[in-house]
Amino acid sequence: MSEEPLQNRLRDWGLKATYLYMIVLFGGIPVGIISGWVELRVYGLNEIGDFLAGAFGPLAFLWLVLGFLQQGRELQNSVDALRHQTKELKLSVAQQKAMVSIAKEQHDLETDVAKRARRLEENSKLSRFVISPQGGSGGPRGKVNARFKIRNVGCSATRVVLNHDVEGGGEITFFDFAANAAKDFSIEATTWPRNWESGCLTIQSESVQGSKSRQSFNLTDENVSEIK
Repeated sequence: MSEEPLQNRLRDWGLKATYLYMIVLFGGIPVGIISGWVELRVYGLNEIGDFLAGAFGPLAFLWLVLGFLQQGRELQNSVDALRHQTKELKLSVAQQKAMVSIAKEQHDLETDVAKRARRLEENSKLSRFVISPQGGSGGPRGKVNARFKIRNVGCSATRVVLNHDVEGGGEITFFDFAANAAKDFSIEATTWPRNWESGCLTIQSESVQGSKSRQSFNLTDENVSEIK
């Protein structure tokens, strides 16, 4: 039941009860005079006040009760409205949290995509190399030459320096190493690569775009693995 119909009902009930009471009250006075219940004489102000208080007291009490019921209903409607607003607020907070979570996920995704794009762009400016073993052969003074092929799979390089730590170490330098180009190099040692106690190779390069890079590899005559 809504608030407005209840107010109308309470008002209608009150008016009907008031009309009925007034009819009974004023209609009963002549009956009281005729029957002798009411004596016609001059009344003092106190007696008139007592009469009016007694006559209209029930009406005042009736309207007081009706007002109390109406206020109670209005209070209940206010409580229901507050509960509804609280529920909507909770739903709004949940939606805001979901939107914040989605926005954060989207931001993280965009950040990750941007990092990958930046990494790809940076890598496109670098010279990158792969090394493959090419076997070995006997060399002078009883030594062996371990042969390798190095290929540039990145950007063209202006200078490439290979440093290895095999038997005291050594350095090999290449200039103007074009992209997709391959070159051979060899390392002289007293034992075959498979018997090397240490076979680490470091490549330092500078691309034509000025970006510098560094790579490290483990060398044997059967496999060359890059050290990440």
